Amino acid sequence: MNRSPATSLTRWIRTEPGWTALLALALTHWVSIILTTLGRFDLWPLALPFLTVAVGLGVAAWWRSAAGRRWLLLGMVLLGAVLYTPPGEHLAMTGDAAIYPNAGGYIARTGGLSGVYDPLAVVPLAARDPFFQSSAEQDLHIVVTNYEGLVYGAYYVTDLDAPTLRTSRPPLVESWFALVQQILGIQGALYTTAIFATLGVMVLFGLGTTLWGWQAGLWAALLLAFNYAQIHFGRAPYAEIFGQFWTLAGLWAGVIWLRDRRPIFLMVALICWATTWAARLDAFMLLGAVGLLLAFVGLHRDRKSLVGVLLLLPLIGIGLILGTNKAYIFSTEEFTAARWAWFRPAELILLGGLAAVIPLFWWLGNRLESLARQVAFVGHGIVLLGLGWVLAWSTLPNPWRVMGIYRDFQEVPWFSSQFITPLLLWLAWGGLLFLVRRGYRREEFLVGATFVSLAAIFFYSYTTGPVYPVSLRRLIGDVIPLMALLGGSVLGIAWPLPERWRKSGRWAQAAVGAGALAWMVLLSWPVIQQHELADTTAFVADFHAHLPADGVFVFEQQDEDSWVGWLAAPLFSFYGDWTLLLDTDTPNPAHLSQAVTAWEEAGRDVYVVSQHDPVPSALVPPGYVAELILRDEWQSSLIGQTRLPPYPPPFWEFVFPVQVYRITPESN
Repeated sequence: MNRSPATSLTRWIRTEPGWTALLALALTHWVSIILTTLGRFDLWPLALPFLTVAVGLGVAAWWRSAAGRRWLLLGMVLLGAVLYTPPGEHLAMTGDAAIYPNAGGYIARTGGLSGVYDPLAVVPLAARDPFFQSSAEQDLHIVVTNYEGLVYGAYYVTDLDAPTLRTSRPPLVESWFALVQQILGIQGALYTTAIFATLGVMVLFGLGTTLWGWQAGLWAALLLAFNYAQIHFGRAPYAEIFGQFWTLAGLWAGVIWLRDRRPIFLMVALICWATTWAARLDAFMLLGAVGLLLAFVGLHRDRKSLVGVLLLLPLIGIGLILGTNKAYIFSTEEFTAARWAWFRPAELILLGGLAAVIPLFWWLGNRLESLARQVAFVGHGIVLLGLGWVLAWSTLPNPWRVMGIYRDFQEVPWFSSQFITPLLLWLAWGGLLFLVRRGYRREEFLVGATFVSLAAIFFYSYTTGPVYPVSLRRLIGDVIPLMALLGGSVLGIAWPLPERWRKSGRWAQAAVGAGALAWMVLLSWPVIQQHELADTTAFVADFHAHLPADGVFVFEQQDEDSWVGWLAAPLFSFYGDWTLLLDTDTPNPAHLSQAVTAWEEAGRDVYVVSQHDPVPSALVPPGYVAELILRDEWQSSLIGQTRLPPYPPPFWEFVFPVQVYRITPESN
């Protein structure tokens, strides 16, 4: 019997409230992204109905679940509240974590992703050089063609003539922070990272339960929840935790589609991964998993799923365009292609192969599957022995493992294991071994192949700064959760032992699992006790309130002698103060004089913000004097970044003096 679309939708909502909630949350993101792209974020209430539906149906799905699962999920929520709060108050531009809430503040204040940088617009073009970092000064070893410079280390200058600023990351997390800031304020928005970290743990539980039962799902969730990386990034507003949620949700939907062949779940998987792209650049690495799902469409000659993919394709294309920050994506592509000559050919091959995979497997699927079975033994051996070798020479003491000597496929897993335990890596390897030994279903192959492909990329070399713990961000989005998932299978599925040994085997599983969790808690305990950048939100708000109105505030360069430059970005992003950050301690006096004259002609008083007393003479243009008008102290803390040794990272408690000097002509 044919049902009307309305009837089908009602039935879907009634039978799948959790997945409907997830789609409503995706729509919340996409409505916010569309509004910011159009420069009409003032219409942000349009996203609220979808967010309300997402929350309401999410609670309904929880309430309708079986009693035991309901209490397990509630326990995960409470665990997340303990482990992932309080959030780090990353407003000051101490690193990449602060970029996202600052961009959110800018979007909420201006309504769009880009706009004219007013403090620099009134300055003559020839005198602008000291107040931004040109792309040529970034020491990227390439000529960047997709933007002209950086302001505060947080915004791209895309057109120096105007000058035009553009937020510097994919739009999902930026627009999300803008939306939640409108609802809950700046502090409330910071808590949403903890919410997504908890949701990621819950989705991993659901994925593990679907694959191997609730015990494996629970172990997987616990191995992720207590992980140092999950706790650290669950408190810091990076994009990786948001991307983790959408990556795992898409993988879960893909697993259900492979198991049940319901086309809607293939469509949900593709929607989730397109949403991941709007959050994280390295969602590009999920093309392998996408290709695998499409290969199964062809292999099964699944016409209904094919129709679903074709119907969804235009929307996915639009979403990928909307989710692309062109300056960020293409400049990163330029840098990567300059580093690895094979990258651009690999891009073309991967994209071309993705277009051909369905027809290829539709007509040749049986032959290809037969060929795969013939070489499976060799393939399994290469994967297991290769990964085992990587783990052995990176996590076990050996003559070829020397601190300070970098080696591909060694340093990343070695240093990462000092935070997440070597045991987690070996449990993941054991999970792959169990899959091969038992014989795997297609949904298990999807999980195993996705993990192997991502681990091969991210264990090979650094794709971010080689310092810790920030370098773990490349693993927390997918590799670490998949290691936890495979580890959960080792701990939650009965080991293939003789009858008389099975009870002992279960006790051994429990002991290994408890030992892994205890080890994780021991490693994570320092970060659990810390509150990064505590009270920074209140300090920035108070500092803004005490600044003179209609001023121009020139911050001295942020370097080893002064850190007050970190405050320039949030004052501009959230409050619209005319702040500028110098890119040198010795700006050209002529340029500085021209800039001060231009600001005065625009009716603005000029101030220098410095950590020093007296103000450095190089920051005062010729013919002017500096008068101290405001003195304050910024007291907070920060987790430092280190490489040798990577663990434990330093915890830095600081008190910075902040002085504001008014610049006036000597004659006054």
